[in-house]
Formats: sequence, structure tokens, C-alpha cells
Amino acid sequence: MNFARARRSSWGRIFARWGGLALLAVAIAMLAPYLGSGTELVRLRNALSLGADLETLPAWQGADAPADYQQEQVPPDRYFVDIARRIGATAEPDAWKRALLIARHLLGRAPHLLGNPVQKGLRDTYLQIIDSGRGYCGDFVRVFIAIADAAQLRVRPWAFSLDGFGGRGHVWVEVWLPEHQRWQLLDVFSNYYYVAEREGPPLSAGELYRDLRERQVRLELRAIDPDVRPGWVIEAKAWDYLRSGLDGWYLPWGNDVFTVAAALPVRVVRDTNPVLRGVAAWLAGVQPQVRLLATPDNAPQRAAMHRLHFRVLAAGAAAAVALVWLVVGGGSSLLRRLRPHRASAADALGARACRS
Repeated sequence: MNFARARRSSWGRIFARWGGLALLAVAIAMLAPYLGSGTELVRLRNALSLGADLETLPAWQGADAPADYQQEQVPPDRYFVDIARRIGATAEPDAWKRALLIARHLLGRAPHLLGNPVQKGLRDTYLQIIDSGRGYCGDFVRVFIAIADAAQLRVRPWAFSLDGFGGRGHVWVEVWLPEHQRWQLLDVFSNYYYVAEREGPPLSAGELYRDLRERQVRLELRAIDPDVRPGWVIEAKAWDYLRSGLDGWYLPWGNDVFTVAAALPVRVVRDTNPVLRGVAAWLAGVQPQVRLLATPDNAPQRAAMHRLHFRVLAAGAAAAVALVWLVVGGGSSLLRRLRPHRASAADALGARACRS
């Protein structure tokens, strides 16, 4: 009888162990094609955070963001408040001049851009940009948003991809100008803003997008800081690059860099890489969605991303079940190993009691 029970228990442990490992292997295999490069990992992060597509360019003004657009839930870090004050951004009443002060501060301290990703928290990312010129466009935008929030500017990041919403692309930021009731786009990393004709105001993201598509207006680049390296030495290449990404535009549905940084799971992985931070932020419920801008030509890429979204969720669920299976199976096995020891200890106490 005891032999049969032990045999069933042994088979149960084996099934739990190998079943859990097999399910974990299936979960990894589901995502394996995307684990080999940084750009594909970004695709996974975007897919994990994917929301509903944008059928049109967003039209909200200033503070009238949609209710589900993730804005800051915590006060700005005093570290960045001090930076904004030190560079004069908090004292400048004009929103556009305030934004240019912040952008020039970042660009002027990084005249020889190395372009390497920082993969650190907000403070360390700022220091790397300032001290060594390191940082990708996403690093510059995160830090710009942090200082802009400290300087009481309303901003929203934009991005576009050249590889079907993966990691090969660009990130920039729009600033809301209450005095003019309009958004204007800043490409902080590339040291540019954009104008139509010679006398026009800086363009919003939506205006730039439409003008690039229609090609009916002559567009021009303007340097944010003329004394700092240009993003493109040959201007024509800049326009070719921007037009090549027109079917890959997407809007991160939030600007809550301090809220994300303050979340416990994000603090745990703060100094790893942006993709892992994005997953941690998603688990904490503070990662902004990714909203893809729909065009007639990018329907296959959008459909692929939505399929990948469900694939990532399915793989995550399978991995979670596998880990629970392994832990529960291992835990019950450990309890069974300890039970004879507890019995032996009780027998020994009983024997000593009899002898006394």
C-alpha cells in the first residue's frame, strides 16, 4: 500500500517537473524569434503595450488629453526641478522659449554625440548625456520630458519606426504652447525643429506628417542650437529618412516618466535596459500604451503587431503557469521530504519522555 502511494507520488513529481519545464520551453519558443536583437525586443515591448489603433491624428489641445492618456501621478523629482530652475526654464514665461532652453541645455553639453544607449534611470541618463554625450533619441526625450514637467510644460512624445513598429526608428516630442494654442514639434536628439516655407511657425507633429505626405509645401529644418552638431549634414537625407517612416508613426499614450520611474518593479530593474523597464512598468500598470497611426499602406504591419500582442500575452500566461507548476510541485516534494524528519523528531521526544 505504502509502495503504491510512493510510486504515485514519484510519478506526480516527475509530471510536475517535466510538465512545468515543457510549458516554460513552449513559452520561450513562442517569443524566441524576437529575442535575438535589441530592435526585436523593442517590437516585443511595443506589442505588449499595444492599444487601439489611431484612425486619425490626435486633435486634443493642451490639458484636454483623453482620460486614459497616462499623465504624471507623482510630483516631479526635485533633482529635475533644480535643473529647470538652474537653466532658467522655470522663470521663462514663454513656453516655446522654455522648451528651447531645455533642449539647448541637453545639446550644448553633448557636442560630440556618441549615440550609445544609456540604459539607466532618469538621473543617470541625464548625467550620461551631460557628461559624455551618450544617449539614443529615446534617452534624450525621456530626460527632456522630465525637465519639461519640472518646468510646467505640457508635452507628448511621438515615434516612428522603419521596420514595422520595431526598434529601428526615431523618437521626438511635441510641446504645447498655451499662448498660441498649438503644439510644436522638437527633435531634441537631432537638433532640429521643422518649418513650412521661410516665415512659418514651427510645425506640430500632425502638420509635419501631412506636409511630408502631400509634398505640396516646401519644408525646412531649423537648428535648435546653431552652435551644436547637426543631426544631418546633408539636409536631403533627413527628408528621405523622415518620409521613409511615414507608415510607421505611433503615439506612446502617456508622458508619465516620473510615475514610471517611481514604480517598485521599475526601480528593481532601473539600471538594466529599456525593454525590461517597459515590461516592469507594464506589470506595475504604469506603462503607456502604444497607439499605431493607421494608414492604408500599413494595415499588414498593424495586423502583425496585434497578433504579436496576443502571442506575447499567451507566452506570458504560459510562463506564469509553468513557474507556478514547478514551484508547487517542488514545494510539495520538499514537504514530503521533511515529513519523515518531523516524525523522527517526535519519536525521539517520546522516547526521552518514557525514559524519564
